Amino acid sequence: KDIEEELSVRIKLLKKAQAVALQSQINPHFINNTLETINWMVDSRLGEDNDVSEMLNSLSQILRFSLQDSDTFVTLQEELAYVKKYLFIQLKRLNNRFDVVWDIPDELLRCKVIKMVLQPVIENAINYGIKPYDDIGELRIEAVREQDVIHLIQVDGIKVCFI
Repeated sequence: KDIEEELSVRIKLLKKAQAVALQSQINPHFINNTLETINWMVDSRLGEDNDVSEMLNSLSQILRFSLQDSDTFVTLQEELAYVKKYLFIQLKRLNNRFDVVWDIPDELLRCKVIKMVLQPVIENAINYGIKPYDDIGELRIEAVREQDVIHLIQVDGIKVCFI
């Protein structure tokens, strides 16, 4: 009888987990399809070459990257492609109030980094190092390799280390 009860509890938990997994697959798909539909509507009214469509495309690609079921690690090149889309949106939101300076050696682009680790650091740099000031700011992102560690450095030497 105890085994039957335990099995019943585990089956209920499994069904709940399956339902959550199915829901998490549907929502991102729905969001991306909705963004594409909005983008088509914008294109039909403003023409294909417009900032709104570019922002929608960037947002859609960011969502796809963040929600795709993949490893915890991605190449630095993949991470930077996602970050560039994020920065494009931020530049539009802030009326180009900052410049982005990149200094990333090509040989580091294949190195593995933690997926989506740069966006919160860059967001903080924008919110606390650029937004409060009236001047045009500079966001500097550079990568330096020291033995087996890659340092990604931006705004006032804040370091984020990857092994």
